[in-house]
Amino acid sequence: MKRIGFYLGALAIVALASVYAAFRLVPSPDAPPSSGFEVVMRDYILRHPEVVVESIGRMQSQRQQDQASTEAQQRAAVIANRAKIFDDPTSQVGGNPRGDVALVLFFDYQCPYCKQGVAEEKALLAADPGVRIVYKEFPILGAASVTASRAALAAVKQGKYLPFHDAMMASRGAFTDLEIFSMAQSVGLDVPRLKMDMIGDDITAILRANFALAQELGINGTPAYVIGDRLVGGLTSAADFKALAAEARAGAASARP
Repeated sequence: MKRIGFYLGALAIVALASVYAAFRLVPSPDAPPSSGFEVVMRDYILRHPEVVVESIGRMQSQRQQDQASTEAQQRAAVIANRAKIFDDPTSQVGGNPRGDVALVLFFDYQCPYCKQGVAEEKALLAADPGVRIVYKEFPILGAASVTASRAALAAVKQGKYLPFHDAMMASRGAFTDLEIFSMAQSVGLDVPRLKMDMIGDDITAILRANFALAQELGINGTPAYVIGDRLVGGLTSAADFKALAAEARAGAASARP
């Protein structure tokens, strides 16, 4: 409720400014000459409160239209890039590999919200065994993030992507290259081999493809999720994931001949 009040208050302030700009207000005849802008505004609003209500209504309507337009564009982008999002053989998979609903995650290993989201993702998997998670490394928070993503993708070659992924997601705060390789060793990775594999052109190609896909989808932060034909940005609850999974299944069912 406090957030709603703050939002409406902010709208009111902007609305008042727009009223002033639109009507080029002049002081009330009985207002003191030195009363200034505040009194002019107060006088006008007291006499015409419907103007503020109308301005707020228009702003809310425009906001809703803009949001609907953005969501429509995002859905179109998801549909146009469906194969890259859901069926890329270089993307690693968690949960149920044969699940009928995919939750695609764009993430950075140093992103605190990505790490908070792990609990919500696990809660979803526990409640819905038909979900698979598709991991898209999207290292945007600096050199250590790039090193972590390269190391994780290289861990695939030793069959230890998920243990290494989980170890890094369980860490807290930023980390150094030394800490990354220490975590790699802790899950049984051959670190010298890992260091050689992670600089390969194949790893570079995967990261470039992920960044290009994120750009096509309009993703500029982490975490970002794709489920069904919906793109969701930011930390998301397990309850919302469940609702989105149900929506994705309903959409898939209606699309069948």
